[in-house]
Amino acid sequence: MANFAKNLAKGFVRSAVNQVGRDGGRVVSNQIYNGKNYVPVKNVGDEPLGAAPSSQTPPPPYTGTVDVSMEMPNVGFSSGKYVLFTLLCVLLWPIGTLITLIVGITQFGRTTAKITWEESEAQWAADKRYKMGARYLGHVTVKKSREVPAPPYIKEQYRRNGITLMLIAAVTGIAIGLVVWLS
Repeated sequence: MANFAKNLAKGFVRSAVNQVGRDGGRVVSNQIYNGKNYVPVKNVGDEPLGAAPSSQTPPPPYTGTVDVSMEMPNVGFSSGKYVLFTLLCVLLWPIGTLITLIVGITQFGRTTAKITWEESEAQWAADKRYKMGARYLGHVTVKKSREVPAPPYIKEQYRRNGITLMLIAAVTGIAIGLVVWLS
Protein backbone atom coordinates (compact mmCIF):
# COMPACT_ATOMS: atom_id res chain seq x y z
CA MET A 1 0.00 0.00 0.00
CA ALA A 2 2.85 2.37 0.80
CA ASN A 3 4.33 1.78 -2.66
CA PHE A 4 1.00 2.72 -4.31
CA ALA A 5 0.72 5.96 -2.29
CA LYS A 6 4.34 6.82 -3.06
CA ASN A 7 3.84 6.29 -6.82
CA LEU A 8 0.58 8.25 -6.73
CA ALA A 9 2.25 11.20 -5.00
CA LYS A 10 5.20 11.07 -7.42
CA GLY A 11 2.84 11.06 -10.42
CA PHE A 12 0.87 14.00 -9.00
CA VAL A 13 4.02 16.07 -8.45
CA ARG A 14 5.33 15.21 -11.94
CA SER A 15 1.99 16.25 -13.47
CA ALA A 16 1.99 19.56 -11.57
CA VAL A 17 5.60 20.32 -12.62
CA ASN A 18 4.78 19.53 -16.27
CA GLN A 19 1.70 21.78 -16.18
CA VAL A 20 3.71 24.67 -14.71
CA GLY A 21 6.29 24.16 -17.45
CA ARG A 22 3.62 24.19 -20.17
CA ASP A 23 2.00 27.33 -18.81
CA GLY A 24 5.34 29.05 -18.39
CA GLY A 25 6.28 28.17 -21.97
CA ARG A 26 3.03 29.66 -23.23
CA VAL A 27 3.67 32.87 -21.29
CA VAL A 28 7.18 33.17 -22.73
CA SER A 29 5.93 32.32 -26.23
CA ASN A 30 3.16 34.91 -25.96
CA GLN A 31 5.70 37.53 -24.82
CA ILE A 32 8.08 36.75 -27.70
CA TYR A 33 5.48 36.45 -30.47
CA ASN A 34 2.98 38.98 -29.05
CA GLY A 35 0.25 36.38 -28.65
CA LYS A 36 0.37 35.23 -32.30
CA ASN A 37 1.51 31.68 -31.61
CA TYR A 38 -0.39 28.45 -32.14
CA VAL A 39 -1.90 28.48 -28.63
CA PRO A 40 -5.47 29.83 -28.79
CA VAL A 41 -6.07 32.73 -26.44
CA LYS A 42 -9.49 32.92 -24.83
CA ASN A 43 -10.09 36.62 -24.48
CA VAL A 44 -12.55 37.00 -21.61
CA GLY A 45 -13.76 40.36 -20.38
CA ASP A 46 -12.84 42.75 -23.21
CA GLU A 47 -16.41 43.23 -24.42
CA PRO A 48 -19.60 42.11 -22.73
CA LEU A 49 -21.50 39.12 -24.01
CA GLY A 50 -23.92 40.23 -26.68
CA ALA A 51 -21.88 43.19 -27.89
CA ALA A 52 -21.09 43.34 -31.57
CA PRO A 53 -17.42 43.25 -32.45
CA SER A 54 -15.90 46.70 -32.40
CA SER A 55 -14.25 46.72 -35.85
CA GLN A 56 -16.91 45.27 -38.13
CA THR A 57 -20.01 43.16 -37.86
CA PRO A 58 -20.20 40.14 -40.14
CA PRO A 59 -23.61 39.27 -41.53
CA PRO A 60 -25.20 36.74 -39.19
CA PRO A 61 -26.21 33.38 -40.61
CA TYR A 62 -29.74 33.98 -39.31
CA THR A 63 -31.95 35.46 -42.03
CA GLY A 64 -35.32 35.55 -40.26
CA THR A 65 -37.48 38.58 -39.81
CA VAL A 66 -37.43 40.78 -36.75
CA ASP A 67 -40.77 40.71 -34.96
CA VAL A 68 -41.48 44.12 -33.45
CA SER A 69 -44.89 44.42 -31.85
CA MET A 70 -45.29 47.31 -29.46
CA GLU A 71 -47.69 47.00 -26.60
CA MET A 72 -49.03 49.89 -24.60
CA PRO A 73 -49.12 49.47 -20.86
CA ASN A 74 -52.20 48.60 -18.84
CA VAL A 75 -52.25 51.69 -16.65
CA GLY A 76 -55.54 51.12 -14.85
CA PHE A 77 -55.31 50.20 -11.19
CA SER A 78 -57.05 46.98 -10.26
CA SER A 79 -59.47 46.84 -7.36
CA GLY A 80 -56.82 44.90 -5.44
CA LYS A 81 -54.45 47.86 -5.58
CA TYR A 82 -57.15 50.19 -4.31
CA VAL A 83 -57.84 47.78 -1.43
CA LEU A 84 -54.13 47.65 -0.59
CA PHE A 85 -53.87 51.44 -0.58
CA THR A 86 -56.96 51.62 1.65
CA LEU A 87 -55.41 49.10 4.06
CA LEU A 88 -52.19 51.10 4.00
CA CYS A 89 -54.12 54.21 4.98
CA VAL A 90 -56.00 52.43 7.77
CA LEU A 91 -53.18 50.38 9.28
CA LEU A 92 -50.42 52.99 9.02
CA TRP A 93 -52.66 55.97 9.57
CA PRO A 94 -50.61 59.15 9.26
CA ILE A 95 -47.76 57.78 7.13
CA GLY A 96 -49.90 55.45 4.95
CA THR A 97 -52.33 58.26 4.20
CA LEU A 98 -49.46 60.54 3.22
CA ILE A 99 -47.91 57.86 0.98
CA THR A 100 -51.26 57.22 -0.73
CA LEU A 101 -51.76 60.96 -1.25
CA ILE A 102 -48.28 61.34 -2.79
CA VAL A 103 -48.83 58.37 -5.12
CA GLY A 104 -52.19 59.86 -6.14
CA ILE A 105 -50.64 63.25 -6.91
CA THR A 106 -47.86 61.67 -9.00
CA GLN A 107 -50.42 59.56 -10.91
CA PHE A 108 -52.57 62.64 -11.53
CA GLY A 109 -49.68 64.58 -13.07
CA ARG A 110 -48.08 61.77 -15.05
CA THR A 111 -47.61 62.46 -18.78
CA THR A 112 -45.47 59.57 -20.09
CA ALA A 113 -46.17 55.90 -20.76
CA LYS A 114 -43.76 52.99 -21.00
CA ILE A 115 -44.05 50.93 -24.17
CA THR A 116 -42.45 47.49 -24.52
CA TRP A 117 -41.60 45.34 -27.52
CA GLU A 118 -39.53 42.30 -28.39
CA GLU A 119 -36.67 42.21 -30.89
CA SER A 120 -34.48 39.42 -32.21
CA GLU A 121 -30.85 40.33 -31.60
CA ALA A 122 -27.58 38.68 -32.64
CA GLN A 123 -25.37 37.63 -29.74
CA TRP A 124 -21.58 37.83 -29.98
CA ALA A 125 -18.75 36.83 -27.66
CA ALA A 126 -15.28 38.34 -27.79
CA ASP A 127 -12.95 35.67 -29.15
CA LYS A 128 -9.52 36.38 -30.66
CA ARG A 129 -9.48 33.07 -32.52
CA TYR A 130 -11.71 34.70 -35.15
CA LYS A 131 -10.54 37.35 -37.63
CA MET A 132 -13.36 39.72 -36.63
CA GLY A 133 -12.50 39.41 -32.95
CA ALA A 134 -15.89 37.93 -32.06
CA ARG A 135 -17.76 34.65 -32.33
CA TYR A 136 -21.42 34.46 -33.35
CA LEU A 137 -23.51 32.73 -30.66
CA GLY A 138 -26.97 32.92 -32.18
CA HIS A 139 -30.09 35.05 -31.99
CA VAL A 140 -31.94 35.82 -28.78
CA THR A 141 -35.31 37.50 -28.29
CA VAL A 142 -34.78 40.61 -26.16
CA LYS A 143 -37.53 42.61 -24.46
CA LYS A 144 -36.98 46.38 -24.77
CA SER A 145 -38.90 49.34 -23.41
CA ARG A 146 -38.97 53.12 -23.68
CA GLU A 147 -40.84 56.06 -22.15
CA VAL A 148 -42.96 57.97 -24.66
CA PRO A 149 -45.49 60.80 -24.33
CA ALA A 150 -48.78 59.25 -23.21
CA PRO A 151 -51.77 59.34 -25.55
CA PRO A 152 -54.86 61.18 -24.27
CA TYR A 153 -56.74 58.02 -23.21
CA ILE A 154 -53.79 56.91 -21.04
CA LYS A 155 -53.48 60.40 -19.51
CA GLU A 156 -57.18 60.21 -18.63
CA GLN A 157 -56.63 56.85 -16.94
CA TYR A 158 -53.71 58.31 -14.96
CA ARG A 159 -55.95 61.19 -13.87
CA ARG A 160 -58.68 58.76 -12.72
CA ASN A 161 -56.13 56.70 -10.80
CA GLY A 162 -54.77 59.83 -9.14
CA ILE A 163 -58.19 61.22 -8.19
CA THR A 164 -59.27 57.86 -6.76
CA LEU A 165 -56.10 57.53 -4.67
CA MET A 166 -56.38 61.11 -3.42
CA LEU A 167 -60.01 60.47 -2.43
CA ILE A 168 -59.03 57.26 -0.59
CA ALA A 169 -56.30 59.16 1.26
CA ALA A 170 -58.61 62.06 2.15
CA VAL A 171 -61.59 59.96 3.27
CA THR A 172 -59.60 57.46 5.36
CA GLY A 173 -57.35 60.18 6.74
CA ILE A 174 -60.29 62.37 7.85
CA ALA A 175 -62.30 59.40 9.19
CA ILE A 176 -59.44 57.97 11.25
CA GLY A 177 -58.42 61.47 12.34
CA LEU A 178 -61.94 62.09 13.68
CA VAL A 179 -61.98 58.72 15.45
CA VAL A 180 -58.63 59.45 17.08
CA TRP A 181 -59.65 63.01 17.97
CA LEU A 182 -63.03 61.97 19.48
CA SER A 183 -61.63 59.13 21.57
